[in-house]
Amino acid sequence: MAYSDAELVERARRGDAAAFDELTERHLDAAYGLALALLGSPDEAEDTVQDAFVRALERLEQCRSPDRFRSWLLQIVRHEALNASRRARVRAALPLEHGNVASNADPSRDYERAELRARLRVAVGQRT
Repeated sequence: MAYSDAELVERARRGDAAAFDELTERHLDAAYGLALALLGSPDEAEDTVQDAFVRALERLEQCRSPDRFRSWLLQIVRHEALNASRRARVRAALPLEHGNVASNADPSRDYERAELRARLRVAVGQRT
């Protein structure tokens, strides 16, 4: 049985990882295509898509129209691509001594993101 995006979003909100995996699989090509079109680099596009899916998972409760998950996700991809472009410009402008800035990230959040990134890499690798 094929679930609608709205049903998958609701299941994912309740903690069903398989539902979010299905949303990822369903919308990965569109997200990657948009990121590639905006950034022009396959590597940057892949990183951006991974970041976008992580952000979408973190903010799934903020998706006001679960039936429009794809549009909501693609908006996140656009924002992540813009952020990636800004970071690239800053890296290009900063002297090397400013390149290593410590992160204030939460280790448990880093672990969750790493786990999702690994699943996304597998999904992206299956498509390339």
